[in-house]
Amino acid sequence: MQRNWLKKSLSLLLAVLLLSSLAACGGGGQGGSGGSSGGGADNAGRTDVNYGLSSDIASLDPVYTTDQISTILYRQLYDTLIVKGPDGEWAPKLAESWELSEDEMTYTFHLRDDVVFHDGNKMTADDVAYSVNRAIESAAVGASMTNMKECVVVDDKTVEIHMNAPFAGVYEILSTYGRVSSANTTDYESAPIGSGPYKFVSRNSGDSIKLVAFDQYYLGEATIKDLNFKIITDPTTQIAALQKGEIDFLTHCSLSAKATVEGDSNLVWQETLFRGNNWLSFCQNKPPFDNILARKAAQYAIDKDAVLVGGSEGLGATMKTVFPSSVPCSPEDDYEQPYTYDVEKAKEYLEQYKKEAGVDSVDITILAPDTPMYLYPAITVEGMLREVGFNVTTEQIDRATYWSSVYAGSYQLAVTGTSWPVNDCDGNYLYFYSTSGQHYFMAFNDELDRVLDEARVTSDPEARKELYTQVQQIIDDEAICVPLLQPANAVAYSASLKGVDKENDIYCHFVYDWSW
Repeated sequence: MQRNWLKKSLSLLLAVLLLSSLAACGGGGQGGSGGSSGGGADNAGRTDVNYGLSSDIASLDPVYTTDQISTILYRQLYDTLIVKGPDGEWAPKLAESWELSEDEMTYTFHLRDDVVFHDGNKMTADDVAYSVNRAIESAAVGASMTNMKECVVVDDKTVEIHMNAPFAGVYEILSTYGRVSSANTTDYESAPIGSGPYKFVSRNSGDSIKLVAFDQYYLGEATIKDLNFKIITDPTTQIAALQKGEIDFLTHCSLSAKATVEGDSNLVWQETLFRGNNWLSFCQNKPPFDNILARKAAQYAIDKDAVLVGGSEGLGATMKTVFPSSVPCSPEDDYEQPYTYDVEKAKEYLEQYKKEAGVDSVDITILAPDTPMYLYPAITVEGMLREVGFNVTTEQIDRATYWSSVYAGSYQLAVTGTSWPVNDCDGNYLYFYSTSGQHYFMAFNDELDRVLDEARVTSDPEARKELYTQVQQIIDDEAICVPLLQPANAVAYSASLKGVDKENDIYCHFVYDWSW
């Protein structure tokens, strides 16, 4: 069969690249002081880093969002009680020791006495309890603070976290969302008071963010003194800035830039399988995807192998479930997906929908951000849906507005997905549980909620895997979303930059470890 959608998708991608090239030729005023004249030249003795972001952050408040770009800033501004070491074991950070009660219902953390916040005040147990309780109560991350009831102060240097039920992934959660800020913070957007190695200086929304090394950081002042984040949304301009030394490190690097970066001896291309996944999301609070017939038509229209090629340069892996295979208790490897790529069956379901809805045509809009990880799969999917009979438009908007619209349920169809900062299948509770703050499918399902709840209080790995298999079966039965792919994770940076984590699979690099 001749694939008209592929020709149209390629044409659209070429148009995107052409526009990107024209934008790059228009000038590049993305540079800043301290940049080198080339990606790897004349960097000896530098104490600054210009860090390229592919979009603006959503917030500097550590419990406001799980957005990947915002999390990059959180990693520098706020520390956590514990951290996973290179050996995979839990190591002290703001807490110097801890213990778990015999019934696994109380975690006790003994705090360091030498931690100073960015405002010069010492950290106390009040600050830790304040921060953890903010996370528990947060609309964005509260659902991920699995089974945590409250954090209480025992004395100035001790806190307890009380559980509603035991949960094996508590340390994973605390190392991800348990970021500690001062209880004296009154404005997170203009004056965040953190516990991390860098403190906030200024932000020019949509353009740049400046941090500086905190000279009272309890582990010692960072080697990199000035950390400048530069927001560059166009992929071609990003690579040009990297090659000219206007930025030293680029996160969320477009996979189409791989050959260019690898062909430049001054740069390093670093690629891993991303600890995350993309899926095609249907919003069930508006037509046509409030009807399962339309959702099933879209399910059968998707050629996942082609999405991997068109949306991810063939790098990464297609997925059968919403659980990456690398996450413990994932059913991905053994799961048999009920939907296959079948154009004729997709057309049949769409015709059934038209008859039932009493319409002659079905107009849909795919919402897409300016991030290649989501934009390119969306463009590829557009052609597939058009081939089976949908009238499709792709609306591209900035990343922050995109996620705000998705979380508000103000979309019909979108290529969304998630990263997995908490390495546990419970991470999807945040998106699929009916009352979660980030449940943007508007697919309220009591049985799905029941199974997700049961998985939270089950400790046996095989039993949990079976429960998450049931979760996926419900998602498929209701055609809630289409699991698409686990993309490659790529960053690019100056070959002179030392200390970059080679194994990082979630874009959350720690600049404190870097030097020239």
